[in-house]
Amino acid sequence: MATRRIEHADNVQELIEAVTFGIPTGLARLVITGDAERVRKAGWEAYDALVRISTEATNQLYANSPFGDSLAVRTRWRCIGAAISSGAQVRLWPQIGAWLREHDR
Repeated sequence: MATRRIEHADNVQELIEAVTFGIPTGLARLVITGDAERVRKAGWEAYDALVRISTEATNQLYANSPFGDSLAVRTRWRCIGAAISSGAQVRLWPQIGAWLREHDR
């Protein structure tokens, strides 16, 4: 658990460094020399750090027992609703087709 916190802190630090130092420095270099490589590299570093941070936050959220349990219940209800809906549609569409054929004349 301690190593996860250290990794999370490192990711946050990397994001902050890329946004506050890397991108502005790269933009200055782009304006002066026309070289966009440093901006591109800092942007990808910020993006990668943000993805790692959001992935870790999502993993921690799903590991939370009350949230995971409520999500499981919601998923079950969604499956039940989908089953009922598909069963109703199986009987409904032929009736609609017959009605349309009858009233199309």
